[in-house]
Amino acid sequence: MAQPARTGRRWSCLAVATALGLAAATAGHAASPGLTIQAAAARSSAVTGQRIALLIVPQASASGGRAATAHADEEAYRKRLRDIGFEVWTVGPADRPQLDRGLREAVGRLPEDAQVAVFALGPSIGGADDIYLMPQDTPSDAGQRPSLLDSEGVRLSDVLRRIARRRTRELVVVIDECQSAAGGRCDFDAAAGSSGASLIGGERAGRRNASGGPLAGRASLRDPMLAAMAQEGETFLQSHETLKRGLSGSDLEPRASGALTTAFAFIPQGFFAGLRTECNKIDPNAEPAALRGANLDPAIRGCEAMTGTYPYARPFEDRLQAGREQRAYQRAIASCDDPTATAS
Repeated sequence: MAQPARTGRRWSCLAVATALGLAAATAGHAASPGLTIQAAAARSSAVTGQRIALLIVPQASASGGRAATAHADEEAYRKRLRDIGFEVWTVGPADRPQLDRGLREAVGRLPEDAQVAVFALGPSIGGADDIYLMPQDTPSDAGQRPSLLDSEGVRLSDVLRRIARRRTRELVVVIDECQSAAGGRCDFDAAAGSSGASLIGGERAGRRNASGGPLAGRASLRDPMLAAMAQEGETFLQSHETLKRGLSGSDLEPRASGALTTAFAFIPQGFFAGLRTECNKIDPNAEPAALRGANLDPAIRGCEAMTGTYPYARPFEDRLQAGREQRAYQRAIASCDDPTATAS
């Protein structure tokens, strides 16, 4: 479904400028140990079937600055994902046995035929033949001791293989930050294994490029990834292209598995038009005659609320502007029709 057209010439003489603030995610929430499930905050008629996001935050926020960032990232992703129709399952900090057991139990509860998006938050380690999720009791030098990875970490390929057995409709994965172990590499295809999953993410690089120039330091993948998740109708393959542009010139290098799905979109086309809101009752292309007697105030208030929740949603911005212009037109016509009005 195409986005609503701007009202253009019809209302240009009555245009009202609208300022939108970008919502900034803040720290202040730490993911709880175990599995926490939160329902989707929005439902759209454009979405068919269940959509579940599995957020994995293996290390406690008190473990260090990078772990605290992962918890702030979880909060930001959780809000965005719930707003765009995902049920969010968060697996919180745990030691190695608890993390493995918790992930097995969570995967065992996944319904069949669901779209599943996995977010591995915080540092993971690329070994010789897989990417490892590192729990909260991981030795700090695990990356320099690759022989420890199988005993101290959880293989991502094992997690994805179990998820795929749930007969998911789509399985996509975002790896926040992979760091290569000594003698290892961040092999996203190896992590995908036989699951059929599409993986994108970042690999931590040095702080200088090949010519010796400095690279911008990024705390995590969050900001460019949220930007990639804000485009209605953008496929997962296209999200990777958006992510690559967002990471350009930074010390997080974009990575992906060899094949990325075009059947999955974080925000499917028509998502915003399919939400139940008074805002969608505004027709940006309404004829002037249709506006006589129409009460636009509830729809305008609905649009103001929706642009607050979805500052990245152009359809609601367009409808809000159209509604304000149409209301101004109504008032101008009413003034002209009022015999007591004084000409200026």
